[in-house]
Amino acid sequence: MKKLISLIALVLVIVCSVALFITIKDKKKSDDSLQTIKKVSLKKGEIRLGVMLPGDETDSFSKNQIASVKDAAKQCNIPENDIIWKTQVKNSSECKEAMSVFAEANCTHVFVTNERVAASVYENAEDYPDIKFFVYGGTAAKISKVKNVYDYSLKDSEYRYISGVISGMKIKELQEKNALVSENYDDDNKIRLGFIGSYNNSKTISAYTAFFLGVKSVVPDVTMDVEYTDGKNNVNNEGTAVQRLMSRGAVVIGYDTISLSIPSVVQAQKDGGKNVYLVSANANMLDIAPTAQLAAETNKFNNVYKDIITKCKNNEKISQDLAYGYKEDALEITSFGPEAPANVSETVNALQEQFKQNQIKVFDTSKFKVNGSILTKATIDLSFYEDNEKEAIYKGKEKNAIVKEGDINYFSESSLRSAAYFNYIIDGIKEMKVGELEPKE
Repeated sequence: MKKLISLIALVLVIVCSVALFITIKDKKKSDDSLQTIKKVSLKKGEIRLGVMLPGDETDSFSKNQIASVKDAAKQCNIPENDIIWKTQVKNSSECKEAMSVFAEANCTHVFVTNERVAASVYENAEDYPDIKFFVYGGTAAKISKVKNVYDYSLKDSEYRYISGVISGMKIKELQEKNALVSENYDDDNKIRLGFIGSYNNSKTISAYTAFFLGVKSVVPDVTMDVEYTDGKNNVNNEGTAVQRLMSRGAVVIGYDTISLSIPSVVQAQKDGGKNVYLVSANANMLDIAPTAQLAAETNKFNNVYKDIITKCKNNEKISQDLAYGYKEDALEITSFGPEAPANVSETVNALQEQFKQNQIKVFDTSKFKVNGSILTKATIDLSFYEDNEKEAIYKGKEKNAIVKEGDINYFSESSLRSAAYFNYIIDGIKEMKVGELEPKE
């Protein structure tokens, strides 16, 4: 009886401890997303920053954003107490609330780092004419005619292509060592790759296509399945997606989501004896995937924010459509794992320099086909649509993205606008959605 009473007491202690932990954790999360806001008087020309984030320091993307803004502000002599943070802003109502908070705090410039709330920013920015809003991944600043909104984006396809080259080099090494097994090949004897995309949009399609073309530049006979998770930090769907890709024999997996689950699951499978690797997105994941990570795609947002803040401080005329790539020192491939291919550092340095000199055309139309044909014309609708709406909120022009330069025809990404717009499923790639039994071509 005494043992039973002791056991019950122990269970009660554990349950109470867990409940207390959850309460503290939830309170901390709530406290982190709220900040004591003080309205301050600013002298002419002074800057007070607002930062709107889709997550917080528990996800790799938002953590990188926070560190980058702090570093840029420090370099531009803006005190940390002149930065107002709003975390976990995921929808239009939360965005409107955050914009109001920034106005109350006398913010002069706001960085909106979640393109999913862009429509709300365009719609409400005119209510705050004294604030300049910069929307990461935005596509409608120019065509909306809202004067105090600016779009900025990274030229993701540049370092996605390089991460593909690294992956191709690793696959070639495995081939030469006869380390690949039958499950790594499809019925046409092509080597399997995998990619996990957050949303089915041009940004993801451009990213995974660049990755695929980078691999093909080293190993031509490859095929790739793409899984969508319908969310940037959807841990359950990510876990399902990466397991499915590995069960079908993917040798290397790329992704554009922001949670920690993909690197950890891949590392677990590798520890279990699978030949499987990944290129980490947004941050170095060697602490989670110490032997599975080949390299990490690193965004140097501190240089992006430093450039924007400097332009604002100097009262320079700022384009409403800003694109940042290797030439602007905004991208980098870092953190090579112990099983990265030989000479990877030298290869990456050479490719990064070529991008700085504008010598690589990622979407060279001679390197891929769409439905068996070379792409000779690509009409891009630059209108702004919200989610799956058929009617444009802001009407843009239709333009051909195919450019001829010397003997090369290529799809010119990030030139008609900063945000990606490559939207073609090229031959060799199959899109899948978590829960579907069969891929769609």
